[in-house]
Amino acid sequence: MPSDEDLPAGVTVVGTGRVGVAPDVVLLGLAAVVLAESVRSALDGASAAATSVSAALRATGVADRDLRTSGMRVEQAWQHGPEGAAPHGFEATVRVTARVRDVGSAGEVVAAAVEAGGDAVRVEQMTLSVDDPEAAQRAARELAFEDARSKATHYAMLADRRLAAVHSVVEHSAGGVAPFESGWTEYAPLQHDARAAPIEEGDQDVRVGVTVRWSLA
Repeated sequence: MPSDEDLPAGVTVVGTGRVGVAPDVVLLGLAAVVLAESVRSALDGASAAATSVSAALRATGVADRDLRTSGMRVEQAWQHGPEGAAPHGFEATVRVTARVRDVGSAGEVVAAAVEAGGDAVRVEQMTLSVDDPEAAQRAARELAFEDARSKATHYAMLADRRLAAVHSVVEHSAGGVAPFESGWTEYAPLQHDARAAPIEEGDQDVRVGVTVRWSLA
């Protein structure tokens, strides 16, 4: 690589661009967890609960293409006491992930899934996201470049010079959406008369950073 001395006189600046965009999908991570005396009983129980959850998700409008089984695990369970740990049956976990495309209905979808699966259900993740952020990424990229140009023009003016050709452009952000995540949470089972928790959408930021070098005339 050429050293700083080998480069033509120029100015290098970092520009940033940020575009606010409303999330249009909710990504759900649900798990059916059952403790039983045998591996078969634990797995059968977790599978039945997961099947009920999937059926409830479909009934609320989640399409098959947006629903999948994302994991299955059976392991020895342990009970901890004053004398140490002792085997305490087996714990089976079946995980289901869903993409809810109607953000406003996400609360009702979660409520239906938890109610269908009963005490076995855990809500492990809820993420508000943007299904197709490409347009917002392009807008943020343009803003980042204009921000860099504005800064470079100012520096050139301060040096009694003017901007010439662009020598390099390096994008140091993928331009992805900064998602809102509810975190890893276990929700208590909802009673039949329980109301769905409201989902506040808000806005999310699509961010792009770019480093641009101009030569000076």
